[in-house]
Amino acid sequence: MNRRDLLRNAAIVGAAALAGRRAFADEPWSAAPAMTWSNGRILTGLPIGAGDAEIRGGVRVEGGKIVAMGPDVTGGTDLAGATVWPGTWETGTTIGLADIDLEPSTRDDVETLDAFQPQVRVVDGFNPQSEVLPVLRARGVLGALVLPGGGVVSGQAAWMRTSGATLADATVMAPAGLVVNLGKAGASDKGPTSRLGVLARLRDVLDANPDPAAVPPPDKKKHAPVEPPKPPTRAEVLWHDLRGGRLKALFVADRASDIELALDLASEYALDAVIIGAAEGWMVARQLADARCGVVLGPVTVQPDSWAHPNARYDNAALLHAAGVTFGIRIGDPHRTYDLTTEAGIAVAWGLPYAAAVAAITGNSPALFGLDQGTLRVGGEASFVVSDGDPLEPRSSVKKVVVLGVDQPLVNHQTELYDRFKVLR
Repeated sequence: MNRRDLLRNAAIVGAAALAGRRAFADEPWSAAPAMTWSNGRILTGLPIGAGDAEIRGGVRVEGGKIVAMGPDVTGGTDLAGATVWPGTWETGTTIGLADIDLEPSTRDDVETLDAFQPQVRVVDGFNPQSEVLPVLRARGVLGALVLPGGGVVSGQAAWMRTSGATLADATVMAPAGLVVNLGKAGASDKGPTSRLGVLARLRDVLDANPDPAAVPPPDKKKHAPVEPPKPPTRAEVLWHDLRGGRLKALFVADRASDIELALDLASEYALDAVIIGAAEGWMVARQLADARCGVVLGPVTVQPDSWAHPNARYDNAALLHAAGVTFGIRIGDPHRTYDLTTEAGIAVAWGLPYAAAVAAITGNSPALFGLDQGTLRVGGEASFVVSDGDPLEPRSSVKKVVVLGVDQPLVNHQTELYDRFKVLR
């Protein structure tokens, strides 16, 4: 056996031995101690126009909340100029649903039972003990909008933390919206097989489940006996919630024409829409801005290598920003989520203002859902990351992670395997 095979086999054995272990803070968040950090650079993650994007000074935490922030906060731990920032919040991934891509028993990210399955819930498959979560958390990823996959309507997405020993601790918002796959992404052997079929079936389902508020009352002049209405099914309730904007419609769409169709559906059926993907978003930036439709684009580095997005380009984010579109940036790959900071840096290199790039990977996406996660402000939750340099610089490293005022361990199965087998290097 050569050295490469030895290392590979040792890693496999080590990973199996560590399977099921989960590093998380033992202290309950409600019992978070009071802490102070001072002399740092603070990136707030606030959306553009919502407040200062960057301030100097310190952060004081009590009871899991930020009680003071800025130049007047002194004492405590001296950060010596290190950067305090909200950590990344990925929007549109399968973390917690899939651990090992090539091992089906570790994957609960795609359900193919039906093309229309609004009743499927991310929280029913999310694993807070997933070994992927502490790896991402140690790189500054504090949470994500987790999406189910499969069919035209994949099910209910949820905002989840990368911290927390239980589902209750890990859940931020559930449901966060219904995932609707447009274009070829919605085609399958369980339903329509073309764009034509996807839109036709989607309209049929929406028409069959109108907004209850829009249904006219019965004609009281008629005296014919009326059978009592059957109670609505859970799926019907969800469709009703989608109509009228009570539940967000999360349209996964990359091609410009698919994005236009999503905007048409949102207007026709009064849907509260968010576009996820948007590789060709720059081509319809004006329409997105006019509709005030939120966008989660990415990866920034997506290539024009598919008929689904032949017009993808690196300055997509800059062009959307210039048009006034509110957007976040995502990776989509659960094992590369920590590269969000690099993606944001590339967007800056292609014209996106620095503060807008930081907001795009921190507070912008949660704000589209009415959440204030991903931002640092007085009165907000004390969840943040301390880095030894600029978080958009690949050479910077995470030195501390705090969630709701509690220090989180940075150990994970990758660091443990490195420590165990580094003697073989």
